[in-house]
Amino acid sequence: MIRMPVDRSLRRLLSVWLVAPLLALIVLSSIPAYLLAVKAANDAYDDELLDPAIAIARFVRLNEDRLEVDLPPVALEALRVDTANRIFFRVTGPDGALIAGNASIPLPEDRMTSGTNRFYSTRVSNLNVRVAAVAVPRRYGPVLVQVAETTDKRDRLVREILVGALVPSLVVLVAAAALLWFGIRRALAPLNELRTQIERKSPTDLAPVTEA
Repeated sequence: MIRMPVDRSLRRLLSVWLVAPLLALIVLSSIPAYLLAVKAANDAYDDELLDPAIAIARFVRLNEDRLEVDLPPVALEALRVDTANRIFFRVTGPDGALIAGNASIPLPEDRMTSGTNRFYSTRVSNLNVRVAAVAVPRRYGPVLVQVAETTDKRDRLVREILVGALVPSLVVLVAAAALLWFGIRRALAPLNELRTQIERKSPTDLAPVTEA
């Protein structure tokens, strides 16, 4: 007689239907956790990124009829050196002309009013960057200063926050799966015994099985 793996099939089916929703909940909860982690990383580093933009703005000078950034080479080199990220900057005059820096940094989508600042994410030279833009008031018109840095530090912080948030959930999932597997196995034990009794009976044995 062919042995039918009823117990094993039911265990597998019940395990899938009980564990799968838990796993789905963890996956769904990871979406807001990721968004919160990104916001936390940006909040942590945006103010730090704004400082060099304000510092560069102080060195914008009007030389005769031409605007220029009178930034000392040592200060410029210090701005570009970072142990974790690459840093770019751009200074744009009131007429939209490039004064100094990297022209590939995208301008803000909306024109900024004098004295305001803005943060946004974009790409520079195929790199993901975070940009701090400051519209600095000057008597000859607002000067836009942008400082962009790659997102390596932010990405690392996001990963650390996600790991801290999701690892406990995954531990709970593993523990729940183990308890569910044990509970299902215990609950199906009578069915397994019934199957064993039926398999031992001959096709002509019509005696009832044990009710217990």
